[in-house]
Amino acid sequence: MQAPTQPTAPKPARSRGRRALRAAAWSVVGLIVLVLVLAAGAWWWLGSNESLAFTLSRVARYLPAGQSLESRDVSGSVRAGGRIGWLRWQSESLAVEVQDARIGWQLKPLLQRKVQVGEVVAARVLIEPRGPQEDKPAQPLDQIVLPVEVDLPFRIDELRWAGPPALAATQLSGRYRYADAHHLLDIAGVDIAEGRYSARVKLQGAAPMAIDAALEGRVRAPLTEGRAIDVLADATVTGTLSGPDARLAVAAELKPAEENARAPMQASLQANIAPWLPQPVTDAQAELANVDLARLLPQAPATLLSGRIEAGPEGTSVGTGTVWQASADIRNALSGPWDSGKLPVERIEARASFDGTNWTLPAATVRAGGGRIEAQGSWSPAPAPWQVRAKVQGVRPGALHTELAGAPVSGSVNAEQRGEALLFDVSLQAAGGAGSKALDGLRLDRALARGQWQNEVLDLHALRIEASNASVEGKLQVRVAEQAASGDLKLALPGGGAQVQGRIAPASGGGTVNARIDDAAALQGWVERLPGLAAVFAGATAQGNARLDASWQGGWQAVQRRLQNASEPAARGTAEPVVQATLTAPRLDLRLAPPATGPATTVRCARCAPNSRARWRKPPSPCKARPAWARRSSC
Repeated sequence: MQAPTQPTAPKPARSRGRRALRAAAWSVVGLIVLVLVLAAGAWWWLGSNESLAFTLSRVARYLPAGQSLESRDVSGSVRAGGRIGWLRWQSESLAVEVQDARIGWQLKPLLQRKVQVGEVVAARVLIEPRGPQEDKPAQPLDQIVLPVEVDLPFRIDELRWAGPPALAATQLSGRYRYADAHHLLDIAGVDIAEGRYSARVKLQGAAPMAIDAALEGRVRAPLTEGRAIDVLADATVTGTLSGPDARLAVAAELKPAEENARAPMQASLQANIAPWLPQPVTDAQAELANVDLARLLPQAPATLLSGRIEAGPEGTSVGTGTVWQASADIRNALSGPWDSGKLPVERIEARASFDGTNWTLPAATVRAGGGRIEAQGSWSPAPAPWQVRAKVQGVRPGALHTELAGAPVSGSVNAEQRGEALLFDVSLQAAGGAGSKALDGLRLDRALARGQWQNEVLDLHALRIEASNASVEGKLQVRVAEQAASGDLKLALPGGGAQVQGRIAPASGGGTVNARIDDAAALQGWVERLPGLAAVFAGATAQGNARLDASWQGGWQAVQRRLQNASEPAARGTAEPVVQATLTAPRLDLRLAPPATGPATTVRCARCAPNSRARWRKPPSPCKARPAWARRSSC
């Protein structure tokens, strides 16, 4: 018999829970490995030579509306820094351009909440304000607190602020740090104009934002006898910047480096400032002695200023409704014409007051050009009106600018605001009238102008200028935005005159010109006596008389195009400029300067009266040049 088979024991079933745990463990391990791989790849990419350029291009796409970022010639990595050949960031109000910048930093200190930069070096940085300047009061600061510590050494070879006013600084180097909740700025050195400066600033990040700043400088200054000395400049600022109650104490001093220097440049200033109030100067006192502005500011004129300036509240209390008073008495021992690099002002005496909204100038006297200008006026924030009235007494134009000459000028200058319009009325006249004897230069005998400026339109309702025995009189309107003008002007010259009526714009215009030469020799002599025109005719002479009556149709752009390229056809839909002219010359002799060898050449016209209508085609000449010995011809 066959023995019965024993059934085999079943294998124990694997626990579903263990399988789930093992799958989860492998998933976590895989995820960790994936994260490590991605992190390693990202770390490798951040250290690649193309990561910096890629990051800048991506950042430019996510800037807020109205801002843009451009860059080129970029090399280096996000992890270690690199070089940026050119970078420009701009918004609606500001543009910053950086050239040839090198940046080095470390990412590892970020794990310790620190931003550590090796050094930021730039060959050139340009800062330019853009768009209309907002006339809004500055808002008080609250605090400037950063979430990380910062260490940023920097060096800029050339730094320019486009202004106004323009400012240029070179060899700027220093270090900025944010540590222990304080901003620390050390300027090791910077060159501005004729001076070398250094500065130190410590600013608390949280309120009340206590500040302690100091400035030191060394300026090369001239002496009255032509020698130069070194002048030391020191300034300190202490106080707080947070909130509307912030107050700053400012002290500054200029003094010679050598105690025994004669007539040195010296100045001292003591002021208390409320930076967030409409009138920030609480009180101030300044003393000046032989201060040369040209040595302190690059584009300022040369001066030797001495005097005193005071400002402070009326009475002893300061609060709402306080009226501030200011006075100045400044003398300039180095006055001279503006175009010679000097300030044509000998002395300024002025008083002013400010009630928190309105400025009032009850009296001001400016001594310039051997005479004086007495002014008074008032100013209020827009749209409130303002006005200035000035009387001119005995001011010599040649002392203001060397291209001017003539007897001393007296008269009045008034200007005021009415709504959006600026109205002005100028009435000046030289002592002795038009027959006064002048020095070399453009002699101003009389100037009358009355009109207004509104919405970029200059409207001269009445104009009359008499200078160097000539005069221009009439009405004129200039539309700046449209590049257009219209008017009716009469010109009277020794030996001739002209009248121009019409309008001119880029694409349209029309008018008439009536000019006459009564005495060509007298007219030529007058032109040659004008500044810089003594050799304008190159030895040629003219005698006789002539008359030109002309009219035109067309815009100034078409005329400009024709002068640049007479053969180019006009664009489709553009009208050609048309000129009609009649020249009448009963007798006109033009004698050209003789060449190195040979006789002089004379062009003679007798009873010439050619009529012409020109569409910018050169007409045949009615007269031919003949030697001086040729007999008179009629053409």
